[in-house]
Amino acid sequence: MQWSDWDDFEKKYGSDFNLHNGAIRLKVFFTWDLLGSLLREKAVDAETLYKLSFHMVIFLWMKFKGYLDYEREHYFGKDFLVDFEYLAQEMLRIKMRNDPTYKVPENFISYLQNNQAVQ
Repeated sequence: MQWSDWDDFEKKYGSDFNLHNGAIRLKVFFTWDLLGSLLREKAVDAETLYKLSFHMVIFLWMKFKGYLDYEREHYFGKDFLVDFEYLAQEMLRIKMRNDPTYKVPENFISYLQNNQAVQ
């Protein structure tokens, strides 16, 4: 999924135009939010989630952050999916503790082949 701004995103992937994508995206977002809520309430342990590859949530959060910030500002309020964000931040904190040299790839949304982005 690639988009240039909120309007472009909505035309390509919004539920008015792409109900299937919208349903999958919201299911994933709300699942991550639920796990973040369980983490915040200490019902699950951050290290355990990290070991189960939940650190992949970092990429998903980074990819959709701008879109979700817009949704918060214009539709759902500041508390929308805050536990999804919390989960991603906690996984990034552990990742950085384990590997201080790690940097989130700028073009994580594309497959890289020989240092060239493949779309």
